[in-house]
Amino acid sequence: MPNYTDQNGKKIVLGKELGKGGEGAVYLLSGDPNSVVKIYFPPKRAYYEPRLGVMIANPPEDQTRKLSPPHISISWPERCVYESGKFVGYTMPLIQKAPDIYKIYAPSMRRQEFPNFDWGHLHHVALNLAIAVNAYHAKGYIIGDLNSKNVKVHKNAMVTMIDTDSVQVKTPTGQVLRCPVGTPDFTAPELQGLKLDQYDRDEYHDAFALGVMIFMLLMEGYHPYTGAPVNPSISVPAPAYQYCIKKGIFPYKKNSQFKPPLNAPDFASLHPEIQTLFIRCFDQSTGKNRTNRPLPIEWYRVLHKVESELVSCSKGHKYFSAYGRCPWCARANALSAISVSIPRPVVTPVSPKPVTPVQTPLRPARTSLTTPRMPAQPIKRKLSGTVKAIIVAGSVTGLGVLSVLAINSINGKTGGNSINIPFVNSLATQTAGNNQQITDPAVMVNSSSCPGAANLIMGIGDHVLVNTSKSLRGHSAPDLENGSVSIRFQYGDSLTIIDGPVCATSSTGQAYWLWQVQDQSGNQAWVAEGDSGLYYLRK
Repeated sequence: MPNYTDQNGKKIVLGKELGKGGEGAVYLLSGDPNSVVKIYFPPKRAYYEPRLGVMIANPPEDQTRKLSPPHISISWPERCVYESGKFVGYTMPLIQKAPDIYKIYAPSMRRQEFPNFDWGHLHHVALNLAIAVNAYHAKGYIIGDLNSKNVKVHKNAMVTMIDTDSVQVKTPTGQVLRCPVGTPDFTAPELQGLKLDQYDRDEYHDAFALGVMIFMLLMEGYHPYTGAPVNPSISVPAPAYQYCIKKGIFPYKKNSQFKPPLNAPDFASLHPEIQTLFIRCFDQSTGKNRTNRPLPIEWYRVLHKVESELVSCSKGHKYFSAYGRCPWCARANALSAISVSIPRPVVTPVSPKPVTPVQTPLRPARTSLTTPRMPAQPIKRKLSGTVKAIIVAGSVTGLGVLSVLAINSINGKTGGNSINIPFVNSLATQTAGNNQQITDPAVMVNSSSCPGAANLIMGIGDHVLVNTSKSLRGHSAPDLENGSVSIRFQYGDSLTIIDGPVCATSSTGQAYWLWQVQDQSGNQAWVAEGDSGLYYLRK
């Protein structure tokens, strides 16, 4: 067994292995239930040794460790670990199990993790995230690869930053040890497509990623650059959101190329000061203008102010009072949401500190009020009960037309007015491999409203696997234009259905039911459920 010691000469005994990755393995630390040890694989040790030495000597301030109970905002390295005098890894605090932040974005996943979270919670998570990022910058660190998998969210709305050993570090001699990695969804326009290990990064690059994460928190998981083409005939390189990032096209500010996704929340429902920060971050910050991006301390100040201006409607939704009405009630009505009773939280005010604010927990209220779940979508999977709204397809002068019709029963009796939304009828043929053909009528919704489409067997909130031997194309919008392909999912990929269904007909006359799905990295796209009884998705 290896003989490990820490930088002070204290013996280090490894416990149970917790996990292994591309750089090393993490173990419990025997005799210390609050710490773990990361041991790098031999080829990585020389690279990380100088970085870890600087980080351990100069940790960011984390005052939440003094709270009762204590909280760890940043899982920072604490002691270097050596074997026979040679660097092999480091110790760090053990973090209690908590979901990644991407599971808090979308309502369907959020309900499974923290069913009592409302918009007030999400503002508070955003505020605490800004505080944590600010702590890095206050000590001269740049996170570099801030993304949905290195932020944990706890039930009290506090956050923990993990995977900290890849941050950009400046040594006492002025040498910059760069962050070599990045995630395209959170990478600033001026860095897209570059070899990141060749560029020094600054706080404005982190500010872009922070803005993306806050946007996704407050806008039900929608990426700020995901949009639908204003001109249905437009064709852009896939994925579309990366095209918009590179070009600085923010669909939520009026432009000639892209508009917000069909079912995204109303951008105007955000507090005006938050809208302004998003516009600065995403519409006015490309290239040399990147300093327009709001830094974490500015996000903190605005979010702290906005929290005090959130009110509750009669159903318990949180919303910005000056908006004039509850946007969530309107959204729920539009999407035929089913409401359930859950405890309503109280947002704990944050004591303002201009330079180094501290995260605060958001504690539940002592009284129990009712708050509806965030909206589901029109179709129910089973035939029991009444379906209040359904999306059907028609055709006008070569374009498909989506009509949202109020109906009284599953047989399709209509009433009220229809809303026509043009979309392009083009879907390249996809080949299904190892697909399942479902014939049990008890779990199928009849597709008479989408003639020729495979019967619906999925529903909002379902966790599904890709079941096609070839890649399953994901579209940035439910228009199915070939140019709108934004991502390709592979066989076995795990997805969560978050929106839909929408009926679409291809140029060959084949009809499809489309669902909006989200993968484990937070990527969202519209995919077809199946083709004439052969299913691309399985439970």
